[in-house]
Amino acid sequence: LSGGGDLTVTDGAVQAYGALTVNSIDIQDATTSVTLGGAVASTTTIGINSGGTIVQNGAITSATTVDLDAASTIGLNAAISGVSGTVAIDATGTTTIAAAGDISAGGAVTFGAAKAGTLTTSGDVTTTDDDVTFTNAVTLGGAVSIDTGGVAAGNILFSSTVGTAGNNLTLDAGPAGNVTLSGALSGGGDLTVTDGAVQAYGALTVNSIDIQDATTSVTLGGAVASTTTIGINSGGTIVQNGAITSATTVDLDAASTIGLNAAISGVSGTVAIDATGTTTIAAAGDISAGGAVTFG
Repeated sequence: LSGGGDLTVTDGAVQAYGALTVNSIDIQDATTSVTLGGAVASTTTIGINSGGTIVQNGAITSATTVDLDAASTIGLNAAISGVSGTVAIDATGTTTIAAAGDISAGGAVTFGAAKAGTLTTSGDVTTTDDDVTFTNAVTLGGAVSIDTGGVAAGNILFSSTVGTAGNNLTLDAGPAGNVTLSGALSGGGDLTVTDGAVQAYGALTVNSIDIQDATTSVTLGGAVASTTTIGINSGGTIVQNGAITSATTVDLDAASTIGLNAAISGVSGTVAIDATGTTTIAAAGDISAGGAVTFG
């Protein structure tokens, strides 16, 4: 279907569409399913509300906003790009994003804001100074990168747990966007944070941790276990409130202060702690290492 105009579907049970080139798409209800089988280009909004499933097999190449809402599951098997505004994806069941299902948007991208379904994703998400929010539990199906640009804004928020299943997670909120992992991140893989302003992490169980830059602060709020290295470089402060229980090496470097309020143990190699400001170690902050321990 091509040529512009508004496509409005008031209701239908099983709905299947080929390529669509229109002004807008408004699928108000589907009893069973909606399947997008071809490429989709909209001049304005794309809104799909299904009482069952939504399956996107064709790429969405343009829209002002995209809103997918399913009472069952959602499957994104192709990319969403060329969206000047927001992308909202909500399912009562699991949303599954394939490696080909990368999302890029000029506005905020949200998962699970209105429904409680979990997310299994192998796709990257990119915005231009806009937030990316994961409200419910997330499982990685492959290596995933989240990049908000973050020149002026653009937070990355995981409000629930993240299961990596051995896959790598890369986060970049730029110098102005905050990075928050409220729940535990576990399952291995490498956690890489390229940049972020205020960074706060719950429990972390990973292969390695590489926080390359933080404009303001890094706070470790939960226990941290790494199979290999832990490296944190902050342009501001570092606060360790959760114990580090394993690593090959630990390297903490802050342009302001460091506060160690929990132990560092199970480190087979070196521990290096460097701050431009004062480093404060609480009574609970005992350090044990198989290699040299250096301060300053």
